[in-house]
Amino acid sequence: MNRGITEYTLATMAGYYQSQGLRIFPVRPGVREPYKLASWGDKLRKSSMVRLPTVDQIHDFWDIYPEANIAFFPGPESRVSVIDLDVKKHVDGRETLKRNGLGFLIDAALKVHTPSGGLHLYFKYTTTLPDYANAAETHGIDIRNSTKGYILLPPSSAVPKYSQGGNTFVEYRFEGIEPYEFQKDLLPDFPDIPNPDFFHQLGSGSSRRKKTNSKKRPYAELPSTYLPPGSFRAKAIWSKEAVDKNRRREKNKNAIKGQLGNSKIVQLTNNQKKLQQLASERGDAYEGEKPLTLKQAKKAAKGIVKRAKKQRFLVIPPSRNWNFTRVYFNYVIGRTKHWVLLNFKNKFESDGSIPDLWISPENGTTYVRYNSEMVPLNLKEKYPVDRYIDKDIPPPIKHRLYYQ
Repeated sequence: MNRGITEYTLATMAGYYQSQGLRIFPVRPGVREPYKLASWGDKLRKSSMVRLPTVDQIHDFWDIYPEANIAFFPGPESRVSVIDLDVKKHVDGRETLKRNGLGFLIDAALKVHTPSGGLHLYFKYTTTLPDYANAAETHGIDIRNSTKGYILLPPSSAVPKYSQGGNTFVEYRFEGIEPYEFQKDLLPDFPDIPNPDFFHQLGSGSSRRKKTNSKKRPYAELPSTYLPPGSFRAKAIWSKEAVDKNRRREKNKNAIKGQLGNSKIVQLTNNQKKLQQLASERGDAYEGEKPLTLKQAKKAAKGIVKRAKKQRFLVIPPSRNWNFTRVYFNYVIGRTKHWVLLNFKNKFESDGSIPDLWISPENGTTYVRYNSEMVPLNLKEKYPVDRYIDKDIPPPIKHRLYYQ
């Protein structure tokens, strides 16, 4: 047991798991998905496939992205084998084990409860389990025993796939121990089972993509933002240089927005120098990019503040402390622009016969058209646009009335 840690965060636990010899790497905050290809986080993932990450690599990344989830590769390198039991609407991995006389594995293992209600069964590394199996849809069981698949470690968190309670983050948690008490010596040996071939018979379950003639049109599936603006030529004849140039431009533009919003420093700032400085100091927690240089930040920041003041709606997504999406309308009150909260409780469908901004003659309520619906403005929840460009808008007092 590690007596040196009594309070833990994702960053401190990442360093602790590394000290235990686990091949850890970061995945995107609040989800199970890895960082995008060629990003800083993706390079750490690929590095962990072949070697144990260094202390400096772990500290450097989690110092900038403290909310990144922690994943690791089970298998012979980490000396850990994991059985992932999923609980889905049509299949339950725990019942599959019990039907096949293997229910005792649940009691024997070190267990981790997942956000979706499933279980991760941890054992010391064993060759009785296959390197990889993906039979969650048919049997509710996945096997992670090599670098072909990964597992999230506590206290990582995610939104349950079948959650009915909004975007509520739930942590992975060990049963019976705290994360900082984890040691590989606590892991039980994998017991003898009646049918040693049972897990091998599950099959890999992986489905490879069918080969197509995509080589003839290599940019057919690229987002339009990556393609030359105003171009109407067939995608097959767009040059690689033109696409790469637009990809770099869009990447820098999105990076500066993400670095300020996702790392929760500020959303935007009306001070151009401060904007460049913040963007060059922080990376995008969701995309896993390294911080921009000052030159890149200066180029990417051009016009962001001006466009922010002109935008009609401000959408604030859910966060760890807020379960609903908030939408604010840019509304002029007394010659000053304000962000005014939309009250989705009293919205109604409109056939287009009334204007986009409409005042009800019956009660004087102001409505604005949002996604084909007329939604009333809550004028009690208003904030000057200029004042709240450089800081977050606080949640409304009666939050249940104002979710989308």
